[in-house]
Amino acid sequence: MIFNPFSAAPVHKKSHVRGWLQHWANKLNTTVALKTDDYSTADILYLDHGVNYAGGLNLFGGVTQEVFNNLLNLVNSKAPLVSLDIPMPDYALMLAKRAGQATCHPKLIDIIHRLEFRFKSATTLMQSDLDLENLIIGDSHATSYAESNTAVIRKNGQTLYGAVKNNFLQSEMLKTTKKYSKVTFALGSIDIRHHIMRAEMPEKELSTLVDNYISIIKQIESEYHCAIEIAIPHPIEYEQRRIPQTGFYKGTAFYGSITSRINLLNLFISQVEQSNIKIIRQPDERYLMNPHAYADKYMELGSSVHLAPISYRYNSDWRE
Repeated sequence: MIFNPFSAAPVHKKSHVRGWLQHWANKLNTTVALKTDDYSTADILYLDHGVNYAGGLNLFGGVTQEVFNNLLNLVNSKAPLVSLDIPMPDYALMLAKRAGQATCHPKLIDIIHRLEFRFKSATTLMQSDLDLENLIIGDSHATSYAESNTAVIRKNGQTLYGAVKNNFLQSEMLKTTKKYSKVTFALGSIDIRHHIMRAEMPEKELSTLVDNYISIIKQIESEYHCAIEIAIPHPIEYEQRRIPQTGFYKGTAFYGSITSRINLLNLFISQVEQSNIKIIRQPDERYLMNPHAYADKYMELGSSVHLAPISYRYNSDWRE
């Protein structure tokens, strides 16, 4: 069972967080523990750290009775513990620093050493460790482009500009230990949303960036002898949509008018289509919809810039 003792998995099927959990669950042929589920009798416990994990432990309500019960179930469980995506953080140390605080359960200190042993015993599992046919490398949108037999390497906040400049794609390919039949690259949304319109000549900036992107991809295709896909960024976001501060850059959720960013997206599409590299994108009608209607129907519930899992590639009919 996949679980998170600190924050229960979202129930709503339009949650981006739930989408990542469900993708893992599908690969592992297991289930996602919800708030009311008892995972103490699970055969294997896969600890998910949250799709937006950034290295800390965010317990806004403190170590509540609910969190303490979850941790107690964890130390009492005999199931092997597996950390998904990253090596297990030192949660015991993070929790020990909260012991004695007003918002911390008074009995937490009694199980700290058992928690330390439990967390240190965990192994690590990456999606690239699984025996899957295809691979996708990209930013936080990458999961939405994945087919059911695809391992996802996802780096939140990764720009296409940074990937080109810092050899991100090449370095991730070097880490792969198996030959994949197809590799999909999913980058560019963040650049169009935040960065390209800040340039003196945005269209030229984008054109040069995409040229370099295509050049790197053709190099990878030649070296690894695999089929390649370029993921087209999703339709431009509705400007009135509520975006969390984590999605801001220099104080804004977007930069440039919606018309200018749509033009950049169309330029991106046109340039990639001319490269003769296979593309994957959402159905054409979604790009032609009113942005507000598109957001309400296909995007994550309420906020963020992410697609709702029910609209992911493996859940709907996408254009290839």
